[in-house]
Amino acid sequence: MSVPEIFHGLVYQLNLEVDPGSNNYALSPARLGEGGEAQVFQASLADGRIVAVKQRRPEEHDGGLESTTTPRSLGGFVNEKNVLKRLEESAPKHLLKSLGYFDDLILLQLFKGKNVGDYIQNEPLTSESFLRLVHFFRQLTKALHELPASPHGDITWSNAMYDEENLVVLIDYSQVGITRSFKGTPLFMAREKIEGKKIDQKVDVFAMGVMLYWFLKRQHPYITDTHAATKNLFLELLRGDYRGGLDLRKFTDIFGSSDIHLFERLNTILKKATATDIEDEESEQFVEATSPTNLEKRYLTVELFVQELEDFFNLVKLGNMDLITSGQVQEEAVV
Repeated sequence: MSVPEIFHGLVYQLNLEVDPGSNNYALSPARLGEGGEAQVFQASLADGRIVAVKQRRPEEHDGGLESTTTPRSLGGFVNEKNVLKRLEESAPKHLLKSLGYFDDLILLQLFKGKNVGDYIQNEPLTSESFLRLVHFFRQLTKALHELPASPHGDITWSNAMYDEENLVVLIDYSQVGITRSFKGTPLFMAREKIEGKKIDQKVDVFAMGVMLYWFLKRQHPYITDTHAATKNLFLELLRGDYRGGLDLRKFTDIFGSSDIHLFERLNTILKKATATDIEDEESEQFVEATSPTNLEKRYLTVELFVQELEDFFNLVKLGNMDLITSGQVQEEAVV
């Protein structure tokens, strides 16, 4: 197999690693990140451009995954290459584009931005930070629409970045379009995925629901010890013991309102976004499943979930003059 010209002169940039307490040191590739199947390194091209190289781990291999786009089994790394090739025909604003492929390498433009988790996940709970989360979800929804297939399958804080213009960019596509997979980030995996069932974008709804729940309550909706072994995390998720909604005092602190109807509406959104039970569109209970009052069934689409959040925040604004006169909220009002 001939090496594509863009890979000629590819040089991995190096980090100097020093062993504390000794004079020993070693050079190693400058690693930007890693996942279950691949690692990402910083490198230079012959023309001087700084790029990112996604390199498949040598011990990984294809198998065990069913794709919506091809009948044969695919590993996440191979699937990501196929997704990126399909994106070459489009001009996505919220996704990365590849510069080239060779063997077990994917060459990407080096993306410099802010990790969404660092920017939003642990912000103080205020109406302004809540609005930033809603805006993040709206941009994330646009990113999902730019993908060539659904679901994304592994939405997490670390798989989304802000670029220099504060646009949200999804940076991992290894699970895109795969409809039966046990792979993902345990804390964000929906029960149907853990059970090995066929999945759709409702797993993306669940992941975003976990983000919302964590933002508001600083805990997972089902897992008590998020640092436990993966097996124990899955057991708690499968057990499905919901840890309850937001309390009224905290709601009042965040939104400056004690309106019980708004309070109940937000808790309904929390419950429906993270519900372990799902309903198919073909089901006789489809209409019931889409109802905002049915707490036992998850939202069918990401759009329904985000629209409910936007509607909730607009109602909060109408009922609280302090929010309306806040400069930042007035400027960023959800429309």
